[in-house]
Amino acid sequence: MKKYILLSVLLLTACSTETVEEIKSLNHVGVFPNDCDWQDLDRVIDGDTIKLKNKETVRYIGIDTPEVKGPYTEQEDFGMEASAQMKKFLKNIEKVCLITDLVGNKYDKYERRLSYVYDKSGKNFNAEMVKLGLAKVYRKFDFDHKQKFLEYEQVARSHALGVWTQ
Repeated sequence: MKKYILLSVLLLTACSTETVEEIKSLNHVGVFPNDCDWQDLDRVIDGDTIKLKNKETVRYIGIDTPEVKGPYTEQEDFGMEASAQMKKFLKNIEKVCLITDLVGNKYDKYERRLSYVYDKSGKNFNAEMVKLGLAKVYRKFDFDHKQKFLEYEQVARSHALGVWTQ
């Protein structure tokens, strides 16, 4: 496990956070921090879902992390790791920036808000989970960052990170 964590840290260093220019190059009109909808964070539900203080549930757009055991889901490999990583990312964070995708849907079939989730420094947690190999990119739906996320996923796959170790 320590080997994967060290490799993940090295990869994160190599794959820097997206810049405003990169976002604009993806034809994404919503740009951090100008288009942020700052919301109070309540808790992390799992690797790709959070709950806000206003009781709204937010699903990270464009990614799918393995499931943790719940009333409707079975435990999947790397589900606990993905959830723990998101808790680590959001530890001590009170507010998150939510940016709505301009290509994809605003809500999923469970009425969860679909968003890119950022911290105040501009770190995109959707992208970070893909870079670590703890999330796969959704291919079924279109979304603004799809091409960039697929590139991050390819790097994680080539380094056999997280879900790609199997």
